Amino acid sequence: MAEDQMDEGLEVVEVAEPVRRYRGRRAAKWALGIIAAVLLLIVGAIAVLNSSIGHRWVVDQIAKVPLNGGKGPFPDADPALPVVIESVTIVDTAKP
Repeated sequence: MAEDQMDEGLEVVEVAEPVRRYRGRRAAKWALGIIAAVLLLIVGAIAVLNSSIGHRWVVDQIAKVPLNGGKGPFPDADPALPVVIESVTIVDTAKP
């Protein structure tokens, strides 16, 4: 009888089992996030390189390459100094 009086004011609540998330779904979300971040970095790099600052950086990097790089089948054939053309003669072979 004492038990009936104690149970009258209480409600019975069923506890649902926790929802189990799949590890595959979590891994797929991480992979998608990483891919999106890499793509965002690539787009940002392209945007920076397409600006005037990026163009200047590319030109500076090309200017750092020495003329006599010592590469290729004839490493000594590259000119060590820049070639300067002093005069040019244009011959027109077309008949009027």
